[in-house]
Amino acid sequence: HINTTWTKLAATENTQGRLINGSSDPCSQAASTTTGRFLHIEQAYTLRDTDADRKKLSDGIALTFPIDGLTLTSPVGNQVLLAGSTCNITWSTSGIVGKINLEYSTNNGTSWTTITANTTNTGSYPWTVPNIGTWRAKVRIIDAEYITIGDTSNSSFKISHSVYPWNREIPFQGSCKRPFYIRVP
Repeated sequence: HINTTWTKLAATENTQGRLINGSSDPCSQAASTTTGRFLHIEQAYTLRDTDADRKKLSDGIALTFPIDGLTLTSPVGNQVLLAGSTCNITWSTSGIVGKINLEYSTNNGTSWTTITANTTNTGSYPWTVPNIGTWRAKVRIIDAEYITIGDTSNSSFKISHSVYPWNREIPFQGSCKRPFYIRVP
């Protein structure tokens, strides 16, 4: 059927679009923004007649829209990063995630410092590693709009900032992921 009052596919004005786009009261209040998602389902009685039919409908909707997610792929932990070097922070995305925030911690996630905020989700960001030393560094990525969507380094990594490490080995500066070491005589 056609309803001429529904004028936008990324609806903010009709009930379904209001619900999908986060209106606080989808029955009477338009959404202020759109997510780009819209699904129109004819509500035939047979689609909602039994629990089994409602489950099929629910499962179909869930398969239509993958769950929004961010997975950090580097650095994930156990690396040695050289202070002042550039290291690409990389991640993968599922669903629809627009802008992201990147942060780092030097105390195993007790507190966080912003690397960049409200940045376009490209899957990669060139990070200049800060000039501080720590054995307990982590990086995290968060959806800029929905802060519950995100990921953090699985374990801590080291930021090496000393020219003469205590073990008398100097990290080779060619990689930020797993540098090899040159023994100092």
